[in-house]
Order: sequence, then structure tokens, then C-alpha cells
Amino acid sequence: MCIRFNHRSGGEHVHIEDDITGDGSNASGAANAEERLDIRTVQDVQKGEEVFNTFGDLSAADLLCKYGFVDLDAKGRARGEAETCRISLSLIVQVAKSHSKVGHKEIDKRVQELIRQRGDVFLGDDVMVVDIDEVASAEQTIQSGENTTEGTDKTIKLDQNRTDTTGKEGQNGTDKAFEPDQTDPDVANQDSKISAGKAGANESEIHGEVLYSVVGDGSFNYHLMLMLYVLCVKDKNLVRRWLSDANGLHMVEDMNAITMEEILELEGVSETLQNIVVARLKEYPDGKLEEEQAQIAGLVKNLASLSDSDRNKLYALVVRVEEKDALRKAYHSIFDTSET
Repeated sequence: MCIRFNHRSGGEHVHIEDDITGDGSNASGAANAEERLDIRTVQDVQKGEEVFNTFGDLSAADLLCKYGFVDLDAKGRARGEAETCRISLSLIVQVAKSHSKVGHKEIDKRVQELIRQRGDVFLGDDVMVVDIDEVASAEQTIQSGENTTEGTDKTIKLDQNRTDTTGKEGQNGTDKAFEPDQTDPDVANQDSKISAGKAGANESEIHGEVLYSVVGDGSFNYHLMLMLYVLCVKDKNLVRRWLSDANGLHMVEDMNAITMEEILELEGVSETLQNIVVARLKEYPDGKLEEEQAQIAGLVKNLASLSDSDRNKLYALVVRVEEKDALRKAYHSIFDTSET
């Protein structure tokens, strides 16, 4: 029997020979092949069934929250995409209110009105909007590992009138720390040019928690930087200009005219960004990196015999360590960028 497996590339089918008789006679081809593909499924696969890879290029945290496991190598490190740490818009706004010189009510007004007006500017394919209860459940999963389940994906992405990711080169500047999130294939060639198309209020309305990302190399989500621009800019006339246009064309024009370096140079942006990272790190339970890595190493040694509870703790530890590592890299990248 051959199982057809649709690989993550979405192109070719990989044929895997299965041992029907159980004595190895029909599996010799696969066993002796130079290239082998190991498949892990989250449900039983019947003989003759066609199996599809529904995971895609997901980080360890996404795998854990959506499917209840993390794909580990022999050393207990997560395989696949660089770890992505999500930062909620509510935390970003909370920190901005504490450290920005813009008034609290003014910040709330900017967030509510501008996202309602032109959500496509701040919510690209690399930004998630999820149910509030789902955020709490995901955080509990990652922090404790005790409630890991197979789960279902309730992620909502706002695709209506989304940001146009094509344009001229170099608009984002040269600083890698503030490049668009390269984990999204649609954003791989993105610059700061935003489509001037109309986005109606109903199309961009948000119901849930907005999650921006910091990826494993310490780079920040492109749309997060634009949001910081909105939160920290002190020129009220500029903001009035944005809010006065129902189609958000003035805002799009200004967003396209500013580079990531210029956003970072705005008063309060780098400090606010640093404090956002620190606040996100404080949401994790206390624990030194060396101690957490030692716990991972101890659990990995007995991986095959681990109870479900211990296996979940291992997965949660791996995700926690990698997310915190991404945040630490992001924190240092802010200083590196400021000094250049």
C-alpha cells in the first residue's frame, strides 16, 4: 500500500510504502531508501487513507495551541519555523499609556478610530485577531502545559482590503530589526507602501484580541511599528488630518512616507518598544534560562516513557524558552538600532 502525503510545499505527493503483511516483506523499499519521511499524525490513519499535512509552517507555540504537541529534535529543540512570540494590542496600548506623553484618552481614540477607519493598515496577514477566551486558553497552555489539547484553530485574519505588499525597494530602510515579518510568504518582499484603496468601517471592524509578533531573530512585526507610530506621534494636527478623512487616504500617504528608522527616532518610540518587550517578558512565570533548559534536557531523555502531563510540561517549557529568547533578542536589537 502507498499512502499519498501532501507535503507542505503543496506541490508533489510523497509516496510512502507501508508494510501490509506485517513481516517486512512489503516495506523493504521504504526501509532501504536513502531518503525517508517520518510523519506524525494527530489522529489514527486507516490503510489506504490519503493523509494531508494541515500544519503548514507553524511555530512551536502555534502547534501547541492548535494541535496539542511540539515537534522536537533529539536535543529538545523545536523544529520548523523560528519561534514567534505574540504581543497583544491591549498590552501595547497599556504600556504606551504608561510611558508615552500622549494622553490616555487620546491613545484610545487613535486606536479605536484609526483601526475602524483603516484596519488594513495595521492588520496584515502576519497579524492575528483571536477570540479573547482563546487568548487566555493559549496563554494557559504555554505557561503550564497542563491543559494542552488537540484543540481547534479559531484564528481570524482580516483579509478585506489588506495591505498591498508590493512596491518600491528600500522604503523600510536597512535595519533588519524592523523589517517585515519574513515568516509570511506574502510579506517576504513587503515594503512600507500601503494600498490607497478604500476600507469601510464594517469591513475593518475588530471583534477579539489583536496579536502582533516578534520572530525568533528579534525582528518586529511591520504593522506593530506602524501602530507605535500612531500611539507615540505627538503632532495632534497630523492625527486630526488622519481622522478627518473617512477613507484614511491621508494616513496611508503619511505611512508610506515614513521609514522604520524614522519611526524609531520619534520621541518615546524606542523607550515604549523596550517597555513593551519587558512587560511581555514579565507575563511569563519566573525561571532562569539555565534551569529551564536543564528541565527540558531531563524530560527529553525519557521522552518515550513520559506521561501526558510531563509531555505537556516539556512542550510548554520548550515554547516558553524559545519565546523568551525571541523577546530578549528583540530587546537588544532596539539598542543596536538606536546606536547605529
